[in-house]
Amino acid sequence: MKRLFLALFLVFVSVPSFVQAQEAGASEYFSSDLKGAARAKALKEVEDYLRGIRTMKASFLQSSSNGDAAQGTMAMARPGRMRLEYDPPSGVLVICNGKHIIYYDKSVDQVTYIDMDSVPATMILKDEISFNDKTIVVTNVAREPGSLEVTMAKKGDLESGNITLVFTVKPLKLKQWRVVDAQNITTTISLFDVKSSISMSGDLFKFKRPKKEEF
Repeated sequence: MKRLFLALFLVFVSVPSFVQAQEAGASEYFSSDLKGAARAKALKEVEDYLRGIRTMKASFLQSSSNGDAAQGTMAMARPGRMRLEYDPPSGVLVICNGKHIIYYDKSVDQVTYIDMDSVPATMILKDEISFNDKTIVVTNVAREPGSLEVTMAKKGDLESGNITLVFTVKPLKLKQWRVVDAQNITTTISLFDVKSSISMSGDLFKFKRPKKEEF
């Protein structure tokens, strides 16, 4: 479980309005890798969408090509804060508090702290989101019927893997993200019951180690 989570963040953690393509231009509109103005337009629309989300809550299902699976709930409040709480029996809690990513494994009472500035994935938690961020490189922008995908990798370290953000269209909504790690294992997180622009307590993003009797 810890390996799966760290892969999601250390590699890098939803699409423009769909306009029906004319039959003659369908093959150009639905492209495995958008180029030029079409690519720039798609990235700008995704940036604007992500910037417009200040808070979000959702349930998620996580699966991996090696057979691992888990589920839980996610909460996000920009800038800088996120909470991933995995359902039993995993007992894992992940909190981004604006300075650190805190990984807590209840089963062994172990806490790991990671500097958020060292993790490119936290770009999506910044106050100003930009695909021109110096820590990442966009390797592919693909538009398919009803969806758009943006694939990114850590600049200067493409062999460590990549992350793909998957968006539904009409309405614009983050649907899923997929991570391929250095071992070529694919981990997919799908979101359900997504609610955005809602109020939430700041306490969600504060880590307090449970007392022994709470185990």
